[in-house]
Amino acid sequence: MQCTADLDNAGTPLPQRPQSRPQPWLAATSSDGERRGGWDPWKFDGHRAVRMRRDDLCQVCGGPRTEVVYVLAPANQTSTMVEMYGGAVCSLKCARLTAAVCPHYTTASSPTLIYAVPRHERVDLVGCDLANDDEYDIAGLAPAGSVSTSRSPDDTTRTSGSTGAATSRSAATQAPTSPATFRCRDCRGDLKHDPELHDQLVCTNPQCFAAGSPVALWRAQRARVRRGDDRPAPGPGWPRPLVEGRPHPWVTPVSNGTPWWRLLDGARQALAQDAWLCQVCGEPLPTRALVVLDGDRVVSDTALHPRCLAVADAVCPHLTRAANRYTYAEVTRLDLLADGRPLPQPRPDATEDDDIPWVPAWTAPAYSAGTGVTVGNTRPAR
Repeated sequence: MQCTADLDNAGTPLPQRPQSRPQPWLAATSSDGERRGGWDPWKFDGHRAVRMRRDDLCQVCGGPRTEVVYVLAPANQTSTMVEMYGGAVCSLKCARLTAAVCPHYTTASSPTLIYAVPRHERVDLVGCDLANDDEYDIAGLAPAGSVSTSRSPDDTTRTSGSTGAATSRSAATQAPTSPATFRCRDCRGDLKHDPELHDQLVCTNPQCFAAGSPVALWRAQRARVRRGDDRPAPGPGWPRPLVEGRPHPWVTPVSNGTPWWRLLDGARQALAQDAWLCQVCGEPLPTRALVVLDGDRVVSDTALHPRCLAVADAVCPHLTRAANRYTYAEVTRLDLLADGRPLPQPRPDATEDDDIPWVPAWTAPAYSAGTGVTVGNTRPAR
């Protein structure tokens, strides 16, 4: 929907302005006699404002706030007091979306910093007797993230995300970037790698309803493959093909021939769980297989063959840099829990194309010796 900040007094779109901006849940729609056809960034919907105060809801999405909330402030602000009209938002996602599309921030001459703060009692900063607002002292706090805005020749706002203190446009380009072009499903614009979210991409088009919303990199890569923009990562088999001089784990996503070594393909990870496959070679596992443990938490939430664990132990930086931290255990599916629940029986009909809402976290609560699970503190012989 159009924002009244992008319309003149007659309701006509102003030149060189976004054609639409996502409307925050709390924002009021302009009334007759005022600028028509859009939502008003300077006014609240009265009924929703009452609900927001009563149920402690987020002004952006209308969802409940938790004990940690997020406030925004210009990087060049000298005061340590941050005033959030409408209140602190519920998540980093809502904070990034606000900084990317709200005229309060997109027209600022400074990057917008995002701070994670404990939820406080709401106050009345506007003077409307609703006590819908928040005021925080951010002295000594490090930003949880930032959104930098700049003006292109056509005066449309563009954003770039970063972690920590605000970065300049040139500094933002030095953040990790993808080796391939990823497209937003909604606007077909570019998705950029967000180092703050590790394995996520975000749409930086402020006119897109998905602006600032994270997308798992592995999902974006699979969309590229479906469109014919790339080929699939190497399939199951042993020995593993070499990619950049290392054996390629079957669960590692690859874009334009470049592996994302620190990331996992969620579809293959879920298939390994459902069909009892090895995360390294992608082939079926025997009844008893190995898992790498950090306490009782299963690293990568999947199991391996002994031969594959030996390879992973030799070449995986995640394991070699913290060798003393991990142990391994020989387990069956009966020894494992997925999100705290027993694993179901393997599904031989599972495929990579199954719908994956999420990948459950595996634990091995019976990993100690004497419970039918063998625990090792040394790696298998190479």
